Amino acid sequence: MPLARDVYTYLHLLTILGVVTTAMGLKLLLEAVAMRHSPLPGPASAVLHGGVVIYLLSQAAVARRAFRRARRSTLVAAVLITALMVPGAHVALLVALAVLVAVCGALAVFQRMTSERRRIKASLRREEHAVEEAASAWRKQYL
Repeated sequence: MPLARDVYTYLHLLTILGVVTTAMGLKLLLEAVAMRHSPLPGPASAVLHGGVVIYLLSQAAVARRAFRRARRSTLVAAVLITALMVPGAHVALLVALAVLVAVCGALAVFQRMTSERRRIKASLRREEHAVEEAASAWRKQYL
């Protein structure tokens, strides 16, 4: 079961790392807001944006491994967020967070509206149908 091993261990750890890193970045952002720092400190910006990038890349890797399809929209969003890391350290805290949320929201809307999701669901339906056909054939033969 290399697929299950890859997705549910190695790639799942990257997903968790992305979530935890993003949470730590948000904690650093809230501390900076509480201390009234105007721009987000460089390391805090790197942690916040980097956590989101790690999460997006892990999700793209899961889709690549499980469905053998590259999710270009996720990769484009990861590159865009990486590019926003440096300017994010030089603007107001809440502006940097708002831009990050806007990019992630735009990615979610784009993925929902495109046919990528429909293609994946159709692929899953075909696979489930093939499994049911094989199970029915086995039942007819042996039961």
